[in-house]
Amino acid sequence: MNRLCCVCCMGVLTIALTGCDRKAKAPAPPPQLPVVVEPVGQQDVEVVSSWIGTTKGFIDAQIRPKVQGYLLEQLYTNGAYVAKGTLLFTIDPRPFQAALDAAAAQKKSAESQKKKFQQDVDRYTPLAASGAVSQEDLDTAVAQRDVAEASILEAEASIEQARLNLDWCKVTAPIEGFAGISNAQVGDLVSPADLLTTLSCVNPIKVQFPISEREYLAASERLLAGGTNAPVITLLLANDKPFGEKGTVSGIDDQVGVSTGTIRVEAQFANPKNLLRPGQYARVQAVTGVLKGALMVPQRAVVESQGARTVTVVGSDSVAKVTPVVTGPRVGSNWVITAGVKAGDRVVVEGLQKARPGTKVMPLTAEEFKHQMAAALAASTNAPAKK
Repeated sequence: MNRLCCVCCMGVLTIALTGCDRKAKAPAPPPQLPVVVEPVGQQDVEVVSSWIGTTKGFIDAQIRPKVQGYLLEQLYTNGAYVAKGTLLFTIDPRPFQAALDAAAAQKKSAESQKKKFQQDVDRYTPLAASGAVSQEDLDTAVAQRDVAEASILEAEASIEQARLNLDWCKVTAPIEGFAGISNAQVGDLVSPADLLTTLSCVNPIKVQFPISEREYLAASERLLAGGTNAPVITLLLANDKPFGEKGTVSGIDDQVGVSTGTIRVEAQFANPKNLLRPGQYARVQAVTGVLKGALMVPQRAVVESQGARTVTVVGSDSVAKVTPVVTGPRVGSNWVITAGVKAGDRVVVEGLQKARPGTKVMPLTAEEFKHQMAAALAASTNAPAKK
């Protein structure tokens, strides 16, 4: 009986020891994977809007001839800067000189006729009073004199028109600026319908750009502000480099385009080195508002998938949780978040692939992560080699 009890006790002890051994060898919990987190920041943010525009000369003059004729000379260099009044082209003046001479002769003939008819009026007036000539003869002489006077006025008008046409044979610059490449060649028959060249005054220069109706309504108060409250316009060129001069809004169109839903805005920039020319691509930016206490997260913390944006938040229990967010404008390397997180929340910025939803992670600052990696590298370097 005692032996049986001993056997039973040994069995129980063996079972107990086996259970303890199994319990001691139970798998350890998975190690917490390190991730880099940053707290959601909060600050006042300027809202910067950007639009695509085109440069325009302060004055863009189309140079067309005012008379029809053969082009004799081009007296400027294509693309050169010309002063106001500079002679650009000459048109064959001979037909217009002939017209001027003919009008002058017409006037002289009319003056001679007027003189003759005036003499008739002077002679017939006393004779008609005495009955020596009929009143009809006097009336005829007066009418002929009046017709001659009208012919003189007509001839004078013809002379003035002929002089204008003769002057217009010299095509001059109405403004100072850069003259474009000529569209006509010497010897061409040109008319007022033909564009000879363009002339652009580029200092200052204008940039015209369309903004949506919604943007206009949101920023109209600021865009229409004058003086020190006027928004400063920044210009980026086609090479993405900023233009050295700042601009101001100089005009807003009077209507919204029905087909585009946009309204045209014009900004003006000083262009002292004449770098900008009409027709260039231009991207303009301006501060159109301020977001008070905006929530900010780094752009690399935001994941976009199928049109939705999310961030991974690490709670106080170090458990990762994927949270949908609503983003606002971008500010530098950050997103403005309008919904989904609150100030102080820790969002993962590095190691997103490790921070799966529901997993426990080791949240570290960028500096802590750097030190940990350095320590791990040093430990691996100093570890004894395996035999």
